[in-house]
Amino acid sequence: MAVVSANDATVLLAEKIAGSEANFVQMMNKKAAEFGMKNTSFVTSSGLPANELGPYSVQTDQVENLMSARDSAILARNLIRDFPEALEVSKIPRFTFRPGSKNELKMANNNWMLPDLPNYYPGVDGLKTGYTQAAGYCFTGTVVRDNMRLISVVMGTDSKTKRFVETNKLFDYGFSNFKLTKQMDKGAPVKGFETAPVKNGVELNVPAVTGSEVKVVTKIGTEAKLTPTVTFQDLNAPIKAGQVIGKLVLKEEGAKDTDYLQPEDAAKAGADLVAGQEVEEASWIRLFFRSIIQFFSNLFSSGTGN
Repeated sequence: MAVVSANDATVLLAEKIAGSEANFVQMMNKKAAEFGMKNTSFVTSSGLPANELGPYSVQTDQVENLMSARDSAILARNLIRDFPEALEVSKIPRFTFRPGSKNELKMANNNWMLPDLPNYYPGVDGLKTGYTQAAGYCFTGTVVRDNMRLISVVMGTDSKTKRFVETNKLFDYGFSNFKLTKQMDKGAPVKGFETAPVKNGVELNVPAVTGSEVKVVTKIGTEAKLTPTVTFQDLNAPIKAGQVIGKLVLKEEGAKDTDYLQPEDAAKAGADLVAGQEVEEASWIRLFFRSIIQFFSNLFSSGTGN
């Protein structure tokens, strides 16, 4: 299924998982809805029209499987993120089925952008080709270079080769115009947000540092000014060193949430900020005297204007 787009293998897998292809299609549509794929509706597991399955054709009001280019990118992104091992299969350029038997069959991957195939592009390791008369020759591809991964979607071309030619243009554009740059080291404080307030702790604040390297995709040839936005959690002692205490987002000036594949991705973007040291819970005596000091401090500060 993954290497040579075998429709029969696709149906067999669907039946194995769900008992029937119809049940599996319901699962597909449910998962698409969970992913926020708002312009997708499946009727078959293979992607073939429901009335082109020979003796297995089914009568439905909707004949064609529907999926927008954006939804295809969303599906690809979720697959790569949640099951990166899928790329170990999709990047196989040639495969021998039933090796050593009299029915041995050597076949090339339908993704011709893989090594030793007609439209090879360095770094491509997926993902999936497709064709129907209505959709034309399509390809959802992915490539990685210098630790930056691109996902492309091409639909409606008139030949097997053309879909890869157009994908090549998209990949060239992506790598020529954007790069993944390291902005901060792991364990670094954010200027202006070096500490976070802590309630009920021996200390009133805890050092805040980045939990990992902070990398951002920036446009090549421009000195993009990245503005930090920090959101701290409501923290109560005790706090453990390395505990996630907030979120850092570095946003390019003029950037909009619509620049993301999905609006909710903007909320998930950024890097975790973690506690740079442990903060123990304060004893009740310490908290008692602290409250008294705070009371008199508030009293005198409020009386200075009388």
